[in-house]
Amino acid sequence: MLAKIWNRTYWVELDGNWPGDGLIKLLQRSLEQSGFEILGHQSYQFKPQGKTCLWLLAESHLALHTWPEHGVAYLELSSCNEEKSLSFNDSIFCNLVVRKSHKVVTEE
Repeated sequence: MLAKIWNRTYWVELDGNWPGDGLIKLLQRSLEQSGFEILGHQSYQFKPQGKTCLWLLAESHLALHTWPEHGVAYLELSSCNEEKSLSFNDSIFCNLVVRKSHKVVTEE
């Protein structure tokens, strides 16, 4: 059996454009528009600030970690579907200020 996983990571800027849950809604919409099947979503709000969110996908997962005090968020998408991964990637670069991104393809 041949299995491939596309892992994409992003450091993005958090600015006044993403108050409250705006970033979470954008990511949810980007997953849906990219054709991912969302099986579940969990989030945890840290005190006094910061949030971690996980989307369980039929194709793997998306994780979000925010550090509002530093104005950054970290995203990690793992997917077994390259086409959907590329579509999500395009959405991220169109809607967010990406400081750094990285892609790894794992084959077994």
